[in-house]
Amino acid sequence: MVYVLVFDQHTEKILVVENLNSWCLPGGKREECESLIDATIREAKEETELEVEVAELINVNEQIAEKHILFFTFRGYIIEEKKRITI
Repeated sequence: MVYVLVFDQHTEKILVVENLNSWCLPGGKREECESLIDATIREAKEETELEVEVAELINVNEQIAEKHILFFTFRGYIIEEKKRITI
């Protein structure tokens, strides 16, 4: 799983998306043969309609239950905005 943390330094806001009954960072599953960076860019665009540039890896978490799942969180920056987002 990949996620992107987009922080706007001017407004001091973090970009989040609503999933079911909660809010989280944009992200999701990596597709077969897809790099972590490409998956992060794709998921951000699918969930927000924003083009993002992915920077450094800032966090790795894991969940061990029925499956062992790794969660990668990258820092990101908006490089193209197709629609205005207001909060």
